[in-house]
Amino acid sequence: MIEQIQEIFDHYGFHAQINKYCEEGTELLEVLKGYEYGETSRDEVLDEIADVRVMLAGFQCGLCITDDEIRDRMEFKINRQIGRIKKEKECQSTEL
Repeated sequence: MIEQIQEIFDHYGFHAQINKYCEEGTELLEVLKGYEYGETSRDEVLDEIADVRVMLAGFQCGLCITDDEIRDRMEFKINRQIGRIKKEKECQSTEL
């Protein structure tokens, strides 16, 4: 599958893929908003998530970003957010 994603990315090029990603990201936001209000289905959300993930995989391939690099950055960002949540909870508990 990675080879096919790379082929798609190489064929259309970086600039075209940026535009396509904007389109796919917008579609995902629209179906998520619709899902929140019961207007779209889980399958519609699944389709749009798949589209966005294909696009992201294309950028990952095109920019030679490894899974380990992404995992490390995600771990950093998750841990940072958990730290923020803990601070928020501490502030809330001291306000009571």
